[in-house]
Amino acid sequence: DISPTGKYLATGTSDGTISVISSKSLRTLYQVKQAHSIFVTDLQFTPDEKYLASVSVDHSLLITNISSIPADSG
Repeated sequence: DISPTGKYLATGTSDGTISVISSKSLRTLYQVKQAHSIFVTDLQFTPDEKYLASVSVDHSLLITNISSIPADSG
């Protein structure tokens, strides 16, 4: 997913890891390893970019607080 301002990209992997990446520098800014037990199927930022929702093939939904990412890092 791309965040509402375009500052961040969210990715999910086959091992359930979710990452937030700077769209400017392509650096990983935040990561939760094995947030899910298997494939991440969808990601969505909240409009204020403080949370990232992720869902998986394992039928789990995770809301991750990403507000700790420094505002100037994107």
